[in-house]
Order: sequence, then C-alpha cells, then structure tokens
Amino acid sequence: MQQMIESLSHPALIEAMETNTEAFVSLWGRALGATFYHEAGASWFITGGQFLRLNMGIQACLTPDTPREKIDEMLSKIEAHNVPLSWPVGPSLQHPTIEDRVKARGWSIFPTAGMARDLQDLDEHIDLPTGVTLERIDATESLQLGVQTIAAGMPWPDAGRDYIMDVVRKHGFVAHPSVRYYLARLNGQPVATSILYLASGVAGLYCVATVPSARGRGIGRAISHLPLLDARDMGYRVAILQATEKGERIYSRLGFHEVCRIHFWQR
Repeated sequence: MQQMIESLSHPALIEAMETNTEAFVSLWGRALGATFYHEAGASWFITGGQFLRLNMGIQACLTPDTPREKIDEMLSKIEAHNVPLSWPVGPSLQHPTIEDRVKARGWSIFPTAGMARDLQDLDEHIDLPTGVTLERIDATESLQLGVQTIAAGMPWPDAGRDYIMDVVRKHGFVAHPSVRYYLARLNGQPVATSILYLASGVAGLYCVATVPSARGRGIGRAISHLPLLDARDMGYRVAILQATEKGERIYSRLGFHEVCRIHFWQR
C-alpha cells in the first residue's frame, strides 16, 4: 500500500514528486505503444515520432560520483535513436557534475518549478467565468477533443497531435484507476484541459493547457481546481505539478508553493 503524503512538510514529499512523474511518464509511454529500454542504469521509451513528448526519459541511477564514461554510455544509447526526446528530472539528478556532462553532449536543460499544495484547505467553490462549463472526460469523442485542445494550447506540432490522435482512434477511451481527464468548454467549445494522476501518495496535475483565444479569463485556474477537489475527495492531501515561470504565477494564486526545481533535459 502506498504511503500517503499528508502535508508539504512530509520528509518524503520530493521523492513522491519524482516517482509520481516517473510513473506518469511510464503510463504515457505504454498508452502510446512505445518501446521501452532499460539499459546503462536508465529507463526511457521511444515511439520514433518526431516530437519531444513521443520519446521520453523516465529514470536514471546516477550520482555525483558516477564516472563520466558511465554518463556518456547512458546518453549515447539514448542519442542513438536519433529522435527528439524530453526527460523530466527531479532534484536527485540535478547535480552540476551530471548536468554539465548532459549539456556538454549538446542537450538543453529547461528549469521549471516543482510546486505542491496542501489540499485540506482547498475552497470547495470553483470560480467559473461566464459561459464556462467543466466536464470529466469518459468517452472517446471527448478524449479526442481533449487531445486537440492540449495540442492547440501547449502548442504541439502537427506530428505530435496526429500521432496521439491516431492512438486515440485506434484504442478509444480506456479508463484507468489512477487517471482522470478534464475538459473545459467556453460557450460549448473546448478550450482547456487537465489530467489528474494519482500515485506515490500524491495527486499529480498534468497537461493543463488553454487555447490562446481563451486565456486570461481564469479558465486554466478552473480546470485545475476541479481535479484537485476530486483528488481530495479520494483521500489525497497533497497535489503536485510542474510550472513554467508564467504558470508559476497562476498556480501560486491557486495555493501552490514551489518546493523544488524540475529540470527538463531535451535533445
């Protein structure tokens, strides 16, 4: 049985944030039908698609004392696939000795805020802008709308959107006990999404995206608020997410606090 993280002061919070993300990325790879690799002390998946989110790093057993040649061996195996790849990296891999080697091999590193929120004082009331409705996705048609909305909001390139749409058309909506999908509509049109992933004793909020024409109205905040309420109703006490500098300001207003940095290694 998983250990529930009860507060932001819990000593296992950062580890839970890392393992929640690793598990979410693994689930994403399985949903895509990717090939998984477990070599050179690391795990990653590859679809072969020409988009960062279709090929991702998951986990690595590296320390500041890991010899440079071991780091090079791991990175070489990943680079051999010759596809774009993204790897969310928590504090355990952010030592300069490791990341300097990553950058030396031509990878880019993008820092984001690792944020968390205590759900016990979350307001029950969701402030819905005029014309906005929220729904929980539970069918193939609405999942397709969700993918299109994420692609427009992130934005994703056509290659990424089309690959994922093909997966949805092939398999349809598949319920998973740890995953909830959400869609916001403005005057009936889909404009924002979010995904809730429950694992490692925390509620992870992912894929929050609002289409450009609907931004600045509080819709992103609303589509983030609903999954947090659902997570609390299911017994979770802490929510986590990764935020860009712009997103950090939005999530701070929703009660999130930065507790660590999450780096994205990309090539």
